[in-house]
Amino acid sequence: MTLSTKRLSGVALVLLMAASQALAIKGVIVGTDKRRMSGDIRWQQAKKEYILTADGVTMTLKPSQVKQVIVSRPAGLDKAVADVKGGRFAAALPALEKIMGDYKMLQWDVPAARYAAQAQLGLKNARQAILICERLIEANPQAAFQGDLAEIYWQALVEDGREATLTKIMNRIVKEGSRDLAALAQIRRADVAMKKAAYRDALVDGYLRTYVLYNDVPQYAPEALFKSVKCFEQLNESANAEKMRKRLLAEFPDSSYSKQIAMGK
Repeated sequence: MTLSTKRLSGVALVLLMAASQALAIKGVIVGTDKRRMSGDIRWQQAKKEYILTADGVTMTLKPSQVKQVIVSRPAGLDKAVADVKGGRFAAALPALEKIMGDYKMLQWDVPAARYAAQAQLGLKNARQAILICERLIEANPQAAFQGDLAEIYWQALVEDGREATLTKIMNRIVKEGSRDLAALAQIRRADVAMKKAAYRDALVDGYLRTYVLYNDVPQYAPEALFKSVKCFEQLNESANAEKMRKRLLAEFPDSSYSKQIAMGK
């Protein structure tokens, strides 16, 4: 082994050790038995357990014993989120990725991953967005099916052409998920059909189905109507496209999709 190789191996070892030793963050663990335990909290990935140290006493808890982890909002998260929302994607990534590492399984890794993945999508790096999401999902499998991270993850899978993975998740969500996630899952499943130019399938099993059967989840109706317009246009059904266009503008005039229609997009 050459000297340069030894140095390289040493650097790699240091980086590996640093990555494996998550920070201890002051906070509170609420147990499934409703006990509140305060102290320094660290997630140990190798054993998949929390380590809580308080007053010189250390205890370990499995995720099945933990109802909630409560720690203070990380410094830098708000600015990074503002950067993503402002389109400054590259500027946001270093802070978000650091928070993901420092706060692994400690409440704030999920929103950090969500915005880091959104930033990568903004940079047209769908594969990197998927890697960010799956790095978190490895430790927290339910994140693939819950909340904002799931929505970004699914979008990245669509953009990267990972239809098989997405369809498997979508089918599970439609059967077992909450109403809001099921509505979104149907739209994402229809996105896959639309990408394959199966416009009728996208309409019947996805966009129109979501609009009609999930009217109790109105936040996804504008996207469903907008994409219905696009499908009808591809099918050369201009009368139905116009009907959906008018419905979108009338029912959701302030949505971003209505603004795109108004701009002729």
